Amino acid sequence: MEKGEAERLILSELQRDCRQTIRTLSEKLGLRPTTLHERIKALERRGFIKGYRAILDDARVGAGYVAFILVSGRPAFRLQGEVLRDPHVVEVWGVTGEYDVLLKTRFRDAHEFNDFLLRFREAYKEQIDKTVTYVATAKMKETTERPVSI
Repeated sequence: MEKGEAERLILSELQRDCRQTIRTLSEKLGLRPTTLHERIKALERRGFIKGYRAILDDARVGAGYVAFILVSGRPAFRLQGEVLRDPHVVEVWGVTGEYDVLLKTRFRDAHEFNDFLLRFREAYKEQIDKTVTYVATAKMKETTERPVSI
């Protein structure tokens, strides 16, 4: 197995289940355990693997209410400070088109979300032209896995 193909398979398997033992993973991939361990450590050093995390149940941890906020800003608009540190803001993307920024947020309920939105609008009232909010009603797909090509 070529090195690049082995790395791709290692990364794909670790995304699916990073709690697999080295022995189990080495059997799946046909690599010696020591070789596999060395390759995983090399992938970590090279920045391909940024860390290992538990995937939590959103509803059980009070984060089942999901809202996407599109923001259209004035020329001086720049998200900073408190909103970027707010644990309810789980993703922030610069986007093209009519809007400048997309925020993915998670809350316990609509009341908690509304409080956040009012604070957000107040904090950025001089910088934003408009916001549009989409509340998620059904999760059809969500994954932490990425396509791997090395």
